[in-house]
Formats: sequence, C-alpha cells, structure tokens
Amino acid sequence: MSTYDQLTDKQKAFVGAFVARGGVNHAECARLAGYAESDIRNTAYRLMRDPKILQAIREECENADRGLLPLARAALQRLIENPAHKDHFAAIKFLCGCLGISPVTKSESKRTVEHTANLPALVELKMLAQQLKLGPAQMIELNPEKVEW
Repeated sequence: MSTYDQLTDKQKAFVGAFVARGGVNHAECARLAGYAESDIRNTAYRLMRDPKILQAIREECENADRGLLPLARAALQRLIENPAHKDHFAAIKFLCGCLGISPVTKSESKRTVEHTANLPALVELKMLAQQLKLGPAQMIELNPEKVEW
C-alpha cells in the first residue's frame, strides 16, 4: 500500500494539485484541495511539513516521471538518429552511460628510447667488415650521437 493511499481525500487532492502545478503556490494547492480559506496559509504550511504528505508527493512525482519515460526515450532516439544534431554524440554517450557502457576515449603516449652503443666495438666491426670486403660496412655510421644500421 502506497503512502498516497493512506491519505484523506483532501490530502490526496492537495498532493495531486501540488504535483500538477509543479510545486508552486502551496496555499493555492490547499485551496484547490478544498481546505478552508480562513487559515489557508497555515494549512498549506502544515501540509508541507507532514512526512506522509511529503512521501506521497515523492511517490506521485515518481509515477508522473515514469509516464514521461516513453516521451523521453522517443526524444533521445530522435537525437541519436540525427547525426547532424549538435547533441547527437552527447545523446549516444548518455544512452551508453545508462546502459552501463563506458565511453571510449582516445589516448596517446609517446615514449623515448635511448640506445647506447659500444663505439670501440663498432669501430672494430667496421674495420673487420672492410677487411673482409663485406657490404654492411657502408651502413655502419660511427657518429656517437646517431648510430644507424
């Protein structure tokens, strides 16, 4: 049994008016619910401090919001189906978040690798390659800052 069902008819009418009017003008909502005009402001104040009334308002708002879900879903679908819309990607990202799918992000990393070379061994290797008339001798660069093969 919901909290709303436990209210009196006037309290239900107040909750209904409050939700329908968007929570604006508590006294007017009490008036529409049929409460006495003579003490309407105090009645509205008292109603808005009643935990049962507040819980019933929450329940009724949730019910009203559930009724809007098909409209919200249709609006979201229109955004997703229109790649030219400025909020197209945001709508896709929102839907993925609702479905528990993490957004994909692009990341780049740059790494610098330093190589060390044994220059005396390279000199000896080059000399040996030249003595043996091997082709790779021309490819060995003996610049200590830049060693290429």
